[in-house]
Amino acid sequence: MTVSTEDFRWTYTSTGGVTYQYLNKILTQDDLTVYASSVLQTIGTDYTVDGVGDDAGGNVTFLAAPAAGTTILITKDGIAFTQDHDYTENDPFPAASHEDALDKQTNLAQKIWDYVRRSVKVAITSTLTDLELPSPSAGKYLGWNDTGTGLSNLTPIALGSISDDTYSSAGWDGASEVAPSKNAVRDKIELMIADIDTLESNVASLVSDTAYSSTSWDGATEVAPSKNAVRDILQKGITGQVVQVVNYQTGSYATGTGQIISDDTIPLQTEGDEYMQLAITPKSASNYLKIEVTGMWSDSINSNIGVALFQDSIATGLAAVNSWIGLPKY
Repeated sequence: MTVSTEDFRWTYTSTGGVTYQYLNKILTQDDLTVYASSVLQTIGTDYTVDGVGDDAGGNVTFLAAPAAGTTILITKDGIAFTQDHDYTENDPFPAASHEDALDKQTNLAQKIWDYVRRSVKVAITSTLTDLELPSPSAGKYLGWNDTGTGLSNLTPIALGSISDDTYSSAGWDGASEVAPSKNAVRDKIELMIADIDTLESNVASLVSDTAYSSTSWDGATEVAPSKNAVRDILQKGITGQVVQVVNYQTGSYATGTGQIISDDTIPLQTEGDEYMQLAITPKSASNYLKIEVTGMWSDSINSNIGVALFQDSIATGLAAVNSWIGLPKY
């Protein structure tokens, strides 16, 4: 009688059957532990065991078939860390009972090896020894100490923010004062816009390692001096990037009698009738506005229809179009 293989655990994916093999010797049915989808099963309630004492192992038979796709784990983790044989001087020394004792020690060695190989270990070539885990500490994470010789509880680095405080090389802590390099600013910006692929790939060009100069900083080649400067760059957007879209629409019918004079002068606010208005707050004074207007107009007589665009209370129009309608129509 021997334990002839190093197998300690057997994993199966259920196809709806009830019988699953273990493939080497156990001494009692309690030596096995059985899991279905990581849930520990109970012998006699969920399954039975046969083949106890057989070198080739035996079967675990479920009383109710696990659903197809269920992961079944059979392991010899139930073996107790005990020595069950009592040797009395001058008593018979039967081979069978002595082999059972040796087989149990082999199974225990396999149990320990199973634990060890599923644990985190340094490489066999490492010179580190006697590593210990520190006691858990709330809000900390596990990491190597400064010398790389042991594990410590480390405090997470706060992301912080970019602020209006004047940069001080002696006092900057990465959270309460301006970032001194492109990497610090870039990391913060990329966190804010990580979901916008076109901006994330270009944001590195906004800041650099070049020392800040208040007389020459252009927002692209030197480090950003404050959160407002970075914010302005972000609000302007990358060249060609749409930074906001606003709109107004109505299906209401409206009439008027006002007229825009059809001549070579710029239309005035006091002319015509207002039919649509929309408030726009630009993200940056240097951004461009693209304004498109679509409307349906008609007149009751042969005439020109003029449409003009005005800004705020500025008297003259920004743009205008004029169209001749020969007959009453749209």
